[in-house]
Amino acid sequence: MEKDVFIFHWQYYVVLYITFISRQEECDIRQYKTGILDNDETYMFRMMNYINSDINNPLLAIAFSSQEKLEEYLTKSKLDALILPDGMYEQIINANSEAINTDSMVIIRISSDETDADCIYKYLRADLIICDIVGRLENDRQPAGLKLRKTVGVISHTGRCGRTNLALALCMDDEVRGGLYIGMEEYGGLLSEGADETDKTLKDVSNLWYLVKNRSAFFSEKLRQTVVHRSNIDILNSPVSYIDIRNITASDIRWLLEQIKSMGEYTTVVFDIGAAVCSDWTILECFDWIIMAEPDKDIYQIRSRSFDRMLIQQELGKISCQIKHVQVPDVSYDSPEMTVWIEKMRKKGMIYE
Repeated sequence: MEKDVFIFHWQYYVVLYITFISRQEECDIRQYKTGILDNDETYMFRMMNYINSDINNPLLAIAFSSQEKLEEYLTKSKLDALILPDGMYEQIINANSEAINTDSMVIIRISSDETDADCIYKYLRADLIICDIVGRLENDRQPAGLKLRKTVGVISHTGRCGRTNLALALCMDDEVRGGLYIGMEEYGGLLSEGADETDKTLKDVSNLWYLVKNRSAFFSEKLRQTVVHRSNIDILNSPVSYIDIRNITASDIRWLLEQIKSMGEYTTVVFDIGAAVCSDWTILECFDWIIMAEPDKDIYQIRSRSFDRMLIQQELGKISCQIKHVQVPDVSYDSPEMTVWIEKMRKKGMIYE
């Protein structure tokens, strides 16, 4: 299936032409917002359209007609990389603009001089230019530390769709060291037994997220004390209310995952994310896989398309088309029926190997 989305940001003179092609093969969920600034507008927009029409690369290109438009954009958002022609590079650097912080993004220089070793040759084949850009971005990333086998975000735009059951089942599916379920639902308490235990557990969870926001050295110890052990999985309940985690950002989730990796106790971490919880949907970039649980009814398909449009408007288009949409069976997460269903979805490429 193919759907074309044309977006025009008039205030930045930015045009995005994005062709999304749904695919079944496995890929890491990641996206690099890449700005292009070039006096040759024909080249600039052709490069942007080529990058955005190819779902197999992790770049989302945004073209700017002038340095002023670029600076205006950077006062409100950020870029992972900026592509500049060699002659314009010196001009940008010498301008000492407060908005253009070269320490926070990778500057990629292109040149019409094929012999310039410091630049990418401007008229190289487009796919080779993209490979070079992605390689430079990947090399610039911080070391990931100990590698989890997979991190998964399970999301939904409605209730009673099997999202929590699916998240727990994916943790159960890990036969290496068992999985860690992290609840980020609108309201917590569903996975504890007894009112006293529930009250205490939810308070502990809220305190744990406070430690995440403050990058506390006591996080790992507190996590071990807070998780609920069930079968071969550990469960971190959702907090009392989504208000306690509404301000959690992508950088918080990345820090959280680094701490869990360093503990070396889990090979799968699954986040159960309610629709009202996130104020920062770039959180989705932190996961290897994103799975959307939704009922098989037309009204929910309309909601799903609205969710996709929201992600595109937030410049997360490449993330949107990598989400796997599934209808979860109404069975227990630890039942044989759920195990069979997961294996069936795996064969279809909807769930990781």
